[in-house]
Amino acid sequence: MNPIPRLFTTSILLSLVTATASSAIASGGGSSANEGDVLRSGDSVQLATQSFATGCIGFRGLADSTLQGYATVMDPDSHHESLILEARDREQWREGESKRLDFSHRSEVHVISGQVEITEINYSGGGCPNRLGIR
Repeated sequence: MNPIPRLFTTSILLSLVTATASSAIASGGGSSANEGDVLRSGDSVQLATQSFATGCIGFRGLADSTLQGYATVMDPDSHHESLILEARDREQWREGESKRLDFSHRSEVHVISGQVEITEINYSGGGCPNRLGIR
């Protein structure tokens, strides 16, 4: 096979795999991490629920830590249906402290400093404070 068509075919396949993985998280509900995972400074976790449902994620601080929440919103400056990540609140954890946060539709949590362990991920919602404003 000619190298140009092979390269083109490979790039199309990689695009499809990437789009399928991210849309599966966004449309079917899911997370890019699991309970028990440890997130360190610079790591992030993507969260998604079906339709307009809310979910809950719990973290336990393994060191003094700061987390930043993001929500996916429509880009008001775009002429197309374009989504952007909008920064929301920051929350601080002390070592050993546990907190639970609400999320909905498509959200992300970035670890700014320290490290935390994911203690729970629940996609059915309810009962979690909306500390990071990502709902």
